[in-house]
Amino acid sequence: MTLLHKDNPLLRQEMPFFDFDNPPTDPIELKKEMIDKMFEQGGVGLAANQIGYEYRVFVMKGQNEEQSMFFANPEIIELSKETELIEEGCLTGGCEGIFANVKRPSKVLARWQDETGEVRELEFSGMTARCFQHELDHLNGILFTDHLSRLKYERAVKKKQKREKQYGRIREQMLSVARQYRHHNPKLPNEGTVSETDKVSSS
Repeated sequence: MTLLHKDNPLLRQEMPFFDFDNPPTDPIELKKEMIDKMFEQGGVGLAANQIGYEYRVFVMKGQNEEQSMFFANPEIIELSKETELIEEGCLTGGCEGIFANVKRPSKVLARWQDETGEVRELEFSGMTARCFQHELDHLNGILFTDHLSRLKYERAVKKKQKREKQYGRIREQMLSVARQYRHHNPKLPNEGTVSETDKVSSS
C-alpha cells in the first residue's frame, strides 16, 4: 500500500458512494489500515484514493490512533462565512514538501457515516475543519494545489527545491565531518571481539 503520485488518474476522479449494505471491504479493517498508514506517513488526514482505493472514505488524525476518526460518504451541510488563510501540504506523491497558503471557511457543519454505518453530524472548526475540507477535496478529485494560482504554485515548488538544496549541503557537511573524524581516529575494535585480557579474566 503506497501513496499514489499526483498524476495518477484515480486522484482526479470522484469517489463512489461507500455502500454499507453491500460493503466493498470491511469498513472496520479499512479504518485501521488507513489510520496506520496515516500515522506511518506523519499526516493529519488520508483519503482512500490516495492509496489506490476507490471508496468515498477518509480518515483524520486524533490524539492517538484510537481517537482518530473514519469518515464514509462525508458531506458539508454548511460553511461559515468567515475564512482563514493557512498553510497546507499533502502526502500525495509529487506534492510532498510543497507548502502554500490556502483560503478556506473556518468552520464546517459536516455529516458522514462512521465505520459502523451510523450517520453522524458535527461542526468542525480551525484545523479540523480545514483537514475535513482538504480530504473531501481528494474524494472529489481535487488536490490542494488546484486552489493555487500558477504563480503561487511555482513559488511553492521553488521554496521546496531551495529547502532540499539546503538540506543537501548540511548533509554533505555532516558527512565531511564524519569522514575527517574517522581519518584522524583509529578504528574501534569490531563489536563482539574479545581481547586477550578478557579471555584471561573470564577463565
